[in-house]
Amino acid sequence: LEAPIDLSLRKDPFGGPITAIGIMDDTVVPFSETAVYVFAGPGPLADPSANPEANAFTPIELVSTDVGCDTPTSIGQPPVGLTFQSAKGIMMLTRDRQIVNIGNDVQQFDPQTVTHSTLIPSAQRIVYLTDVGRALRCDYNRNSWSTFTNHEGLDAIVLDGLYYYLRNDSRVFVETPGLYL
Repeated sequence: LEAPIDLSLRKDPFGGPITAIGIMDDTVVPFSETAVYVFAGPGPLADPSANPEANAFTPIELVSTDVGCDTPTSIGQPPVGLTFQSAKGIMMLTRDRQIVNIGNDVQQFDPQTVTHSTLIPSAQRIVYLTDVGRALRCDYNRNSWSTFTNHEGLDAIVLDGLYYYLRNDSRVFVETPGLYL
C-alpha cells in the first residue's frame, strides 16, 4: 500500500516506533514505548482542487518524553481521557494533554499484561482484563480501584449492556448484574 504524501505524517524517531494509536475527540494519539504524540485535523480532501492548507493535519506534537504505551490492547477510552498501560504502570492522557499516573493504587499488578480494557457504559468504570493474575477495575469518577480474582482472559466486550469476556481456556463468561460471589 502506498499512501499519497498528503495522507502521511512523519513522527520523530524519539521514543521508538509506534506501538499503538488512540483517538480522543478530534485528536489522533500515536503512542510509542517511551513517548506520546498527538495530531489533529481532517486531513486533505479527495478533491484535488480544494485548498490543501484548509484541510491539512496539524503538525505532530510530542506530549510526553518519558512514558508511552507498551500494550496496545490496554488503551481505554473513558470520558476523562485515554488510559493505557506503560512500563511505569497505568497512565491517563487527559483532555488537556497531561499524562497522569492513575494506577498508583494497583502498581503491585504492573507486571501483569492487560489483554483488553473495556469501558462499562452502565457504570463509570473501566475493566482491565489480564492474561494471568487479577483483573483490575477503575472507577474513574471516584478515582478508586478494585480487583477481581478468577477473572483472566484474552478479550472482552460489552454487548446489550452486559460485560462478556473470553477466558484463556476459550470459554465465554458474562456478568450477572447484582450477583457477586
